[in-house]
This record gives sequence, structure tokens and C-alpha cells, in this order.
Amino acid sequence: MPAHPYHCNIDILILGRKFNAVHDSLDAFAKEVGPNHREHYHDDKGVAMIYYQTGDIVAAWSAYYHIVLDFLNDDVGDEECIAEFLKRYWSGTIPPFNPTVIPPSLEDN
Repeated sequence: MPAHPYHCNIDILILGRKFNAVHDSLDAFAKEVGPNHREHYHDDKGVAMIYYQTGDIVAAWSAYYHIVLDFLNDDVGDEECIAEFLKRYWSGTIPPFNPTVIPPSLEDN
């Protein structure tokens, strides 16, 4: 599970600012259930929840990238998850940030 600063670094690099409240919301159950917290909010409904709570498309993108990074971390580990995220982002495998549209379905990724 990537540490909170990993998510904030992705926010800064791609979105231009941190979204601490987004990450706190998505990881609300992390202390109680550990990695199994992803059963809560780590899907399209979690992205929609953030959008409806904030009314902010950029916050929804932060949630989207948070979830993508968590699952990438499972595949490649802590040491390589940000590098792999950026590699996939730059290659177009991870959808590019567009502040005018809600993120696509995670199932498409």
C-alpha cells in the first residue's frame, strides 16, 4: 500500500496541488483493516463519491489516480510504483488528466 505522500506526489506532478482530504476519505478504513480497506471506495463508486462530495472534477481525478496507484503498487511494489505510474501515464496507458471531464471507468484501465 503506497504511503500517503506517494499519492500527494502524484497529485502535485499531474494535478498541480495536493488533495489530502481525498486520500484521507479513500483510506478511511486503512487503519482498521489494512490493505483490505480497498474493498471500500477503491472503485468507480469511490471516484463518484469524491466528485459528489466536492463537486470538483480535479478531486475526482485525484481519487482515480489514487486507486490506480494502489493497484499498481500491488503489482510492482513500493519502490517502483511511482516510476511505473509515470511510465504508464506518459505512454497513455493511464488516461491523461483532463480538467473538463470526469475520469473514465477504472474497469477500462
